[in-house]
Amino acid sequence: MLVSTSTLKVIHDLREDAFALFKFGNIKMKNVLDSQLVHEHLFKTCFAGMNEFLEIMGFETHENKSAVGRDMDLSLGRYWKQRPLAQEKLDYAALDVRCLFRSTQKVMESLEDDKLLLLKEASLARAENALTTQKAAIRRISFDTAKNHKLTSAELLRLENPSHGIFHSFPSIENEADKVIALLPERFLEKLSGSDDKQQIDLNSLTDIGLDQDRRPECWVDGKRIFLSDNSQVTVTEQDIQYILDQVGEIGSDNRAGLDGELHRFSVIRARNDQVLGLTIRIGRSITGISDLLLDQLVGSEKSILILGEPGSGKTTIVREAARILAEEKHVLVVDTSNEIGGHGIKPHNCIGLARRMMVRSLEEQSKVMIECVQNHTPYCMVVDEIGRKKEVLAASTVRQRGVRMIASAHGDLRKLVQNQELCGLVGGVQQVILGDGMAAKEALRRDPSGSREGLAFAKVKVERATDPTFDVIVELRRGLFDEWIVVTDVAKAVDSILDGRLYKAERRMRNSETGELELELIRS
Repeated sequence: MLVSTSTLKVIHDLREDAFALFKFGNIKMKNVLDSQLVHEHLFKTCFAGMNEFLEIMGFETHENKSAVGRDMDLSLGRYWKQRPLAQEKLDYAALDVRCLFRSTQKVMESLEDDKLLLLKEASLARAENALTTQKAAIRRISFDTAKNHKLTSAELLRLENPSHGIFHSFPSIENEADKVIALLPERFLEKLSGSDDKQQIDLNSLTDIGLDQDRRPECWVDGKRIFLSDNSQVTVTEQDIQYILDQVGEIGSDNRAGLDGELHRFSVIRARNDQVLGLTIRIGRSITGISDLLLDQLVGSEKSILILGEPGSGKTTIVREAARILAEEKHVLVVDTSNEIGGHGIKPHNCIGLARRMMVRSLEEQSKVMIECVQNHTPYCMVVDEIGRKKEVLAASTVRQRGVRMIASAHGDLRKLVQNQELCGLVGGVQQVILGDGMAAKEALRRDPSGSREGLAFAKVKVERATDPTFDVIVELRRGLFDEWIVVTDVAKAVDSILDGRLYKAERRMRNSETGELELELIRS
């Protein structure tokens, strides 16, 4: 039956079914119809759950979906791996079949013959794609330029309107690392220039150069240390550091300097007597197309976006590209502390396009300049790199209250941000409330619907979100994973889940480094 071309198989979100049938039975289904794609075609919403589909079609929903969903979250992926399957799990699967069967006739009546053929072809393409991805849960996605870069299923848009789809992304790197290398003493160039047949370091992967007095010069490539010379006797002198500093701009109060018109950063390490003992050179780079994974949220919405990640994860690179993209159509101002986004010099680097820039003389003044930007220059969107202190959190809240969109970055991830007393205001803040007996009992039942704690004492203090988040969308980055982001599209619900001790809904968005195809996995983090 599964391979029959005459029997139509209707499955909701068939990817995992197609993957399992092929892996364990070498079966490739034919003549299939994915009701999730039917929902997307009819109601223009992708990745709808089965109950959402049934409800909008006017049919009875699966009564156990929510409860089983919670059990699946708690089992951390082991729910369906236990054998033999319990009767309740078999009943659950059987009800899935009955619910879909009831809706099939109306689905067929809702579709014209040519649309039914198109959806069956898209369903078959989805089944084929499930066999080629690393995990069955991964979806191929695209962005529909005719619908304000709306997120869509790639299989469906390829057939409905392929000329309007963005299906691939091939970022282009411009790092100009050669301009930094030209400043270094010649004896440090053994591996950077490729002279004497030594190892040539990939400049596109070079992130930092570290020079400390009386120690070996080093650099960092893909998170790994490489000494600039194989000769352990080659060490950094005071004169080496001064030689480099004489060629760059003035060192500011933040102990940073730069090259005129460039994105590179030169940060000094000082002794207690203020003498410069070391130098860290961060290689600045702009990457056109790096933000393609976020087009629906960046271009297709008015949402404020916060980029989170550890140092070196690419936050500033994404912020730069976001400023450039938005400035093509909107009035965008960059509040640029230490010239981190737009580079050193009076004229900003071309990487921010038509965006305007307000320089910040010192980190102490960043919050003040953020308010001044709104009051004096009426931007549609403000772009800020690295919000790190309480007064900047308050300034960001003020900016949003005045109707200005924000794109910004900060260190950490969402769970750490919620726990950070200084920065948690970016996602709504945290407060404690004391509950009465009745409310405490209801809260305990809400947290544990099974009633397994019945008769036990329950907490009367509840931790909850204090107010609406300043940022609507969170993007989490990991160092070295430039083609894989965690995107949280509903920050308020995610924070509430964290404070409840639960997992929160998120999307793992990926770019295939070989094919450029865009992919997405719905996860709980």
